[in-house]
Formats: sequence, C-alpha cells, structure tokens
Amino acid sequence: MRVRPRNAHTDFWERLERPFNTPTIAAGSACPTTGPDSKGDLGRIGFVGTAWGEGPAYPGGLDGGAGKPILRYLDPIPPESGFYGSVWFGDKVLWMVDPIYAGPVLVRGLQLDGPNELRFDNGVLPPRAMKILRAPSPRGRPSYTRVRASGCYAYQVDGLRFSHVIVFEARPY
Repeated sequence: MRVRPRNAHTDFWERLERPFNTPTIAAGSACPTTGPDSKGDLGRIGFVGTAWGEGPAYPGGLDGGAGKPILRYLDPIPPESGFYGSVWFGDKVLWMVDPIYAGPVLVRGLQLDGPNELRFDNGVLPPRAMKILRAPSPRGRPSYTRVRASGCYAYQVDGLRFSHVIVFEARPY
C-alpha cells in the first residue's frame, strides 16, 4: 500500500487503475461475451463495425461475422510475425473512443476461465495495460491484444467517470 501526503499530486493514470471488476467462470463453461452497444454500431462515431459494450471506448476488429466478440490469432506464431519469439499470441484491435468523452482511457484485462493475463501491443513481454490519451474526438488507437492461450477474456476499460468490462473469446484461426 502506498501512502501519499494529502497535498501530493495524483497522476490520472493511477486514478484510473481501479481494482478489476470482472467475473470468473469455470474452465470449459460458455463464455458470457458482451453484446453490442444499445446506442448503435460504430458508424455513429465515424468508424465501421460493431460497438461491443456500452462505451465510450470500443474494441474494433473482434467480429469476424460470428455475431459476438472473438479475437482470432495465428498458432503457431509464424517466423515473419512481429510476435515471433514470444509466447504471446495476438491480433490487431483498433480502440475507438466516442466523441462524447475526451478524457484518458486505461485498458487492462485478464482471462476469466483460466490463470492467464491479457497484454497489449508489441514486445516479447508485452505491456499489461494500454493507455489512450486525451485528444480531440473521434479518436482511434491502433493496438494489438495479446493472449497466451485460447479462452474467455475480459477487457476492463476505465475512464475518469466510468469503468466497463467487455468480455470476448480468444481462439486460433
């Protein structure tokens, strides 16, 4: 536990790092994937595709026509891949932020039906969190979602005034 003087400046990324609020499920259980946003698809904020969750930040590229969010990855990792040499599979995910929210977004995650973490972007050992900075909207943040095994995973998406969980499946092609 960190103790900080009352008058010390608190970094906004630290304020966004809330405890995980994700469900756990038994191995082999059906993955309770998140449904589409009741406000409509990503076309309403200048992008294309299904808006998974209630926003204002959405992961794009998770619906390969399956009607639910699924991250697909190559297994084994081919030598020409930027992931080669790592034990972390992955694929591209474009994070899109609705113009109604202009603040920072912190995205973290974990596996719901197993012990694995969820990681982001490049590297043999990818970062545990992804930060989307304050910016004029609409904004998109290209990224990679990285997993070590197939299963049921959740992103926890935290902003200044919200915290949402988006549940998806990860499986090889």
